[in-house]
Amino acid sequence: MLKNFKIDRNYFYHLILFIFIYLFLSVLDVALLNKLFFSIAYFWHTLLRHPNIQVKVESKRYRYSFIRYIFVMDCYLQNTLNKNKNIYLVMILRACPVFGFVLALYFIGDMGNPFYSIVGSVVFEAVAIGAQKIPFKWPPDQSM
Repeated sequence: MLKNFKIDRNYFYHLILFIFIYLFLSVLDVALLNKLFFSIAYFWHTLLRHPNIQVKVESKRYRYSFIRYIFVMDCYLQNTLNKNKNIYLVMILRACPVFGFVLALYFIGDMGNPFYSIVGSVVFEAVAIGAQKIPFKWPPDQSM
């Protein structure tokens, strides 16, 4: 139960921050397609870091799915990156597949700014690092 609670807490942080950033982009009057590119990059990483995704992707139901292809490419990339100890280079290279996908969408639609996917990847990495550093205690202290 506590393991699932920790996972849910991390996703709660990711979702809350995503809502704030999305509202901030809305206040800045960013085009809808740019917000979509940001969302794709942000949730791409969120999905691939879920602990149960490997079980789902390896089932027969997802044999020829796009999500399986993404997961296999990400595993290959992660195995390659594990040899490198520079965390910033790893973060940049993790953003490359998302940027490539969004760039393909940009060339098909010829609208929007694909660099918002880089912003989405950077924000995800920052939230992931921040969520690891936030101390969390459950159940909360009732002494106050």
